Amino acid sequence: KSTNNLLFPFAAPQPDVATTRWSNIPADIRNKGVEFSLNYQILAGKKLDWDISVNTTFLKNEVARLDVATIQTGNLFGQGLSGAFIQPITQGYPLYGFFLNDFKGY
Repeated sequence: KSTNNLLFPFAAPQPDVATTRWSNIPADIRNKGVEFSLNYQILAGKKLDWDISVNTTFLKNEVARLDVATIQTGNLFGQGLSGAFIQPITQGYPLYGFFLNDFKGY
């Protein structure tokens, strides 16, 4: 499935009444996936029914087209990290992916 003009939450510039603002992303997102479900009735009686269900889902999305260079999301907070973003929306990558530096040690 392909989705465009996805509604996405962004951090609102402060000071503001709301901390989040919603806006459409000028992008085309491609979603692919499969879902499996297995149900089994173990016991069916007059006073007791016992069913077991297992469900698993495998999903993959990708930003196929983005009309701007990068959209910064995923604010990171902490000592020395104010204003850092770790989940940019970038063409060719999935939504909600983390972009972090490799830890080189102390």
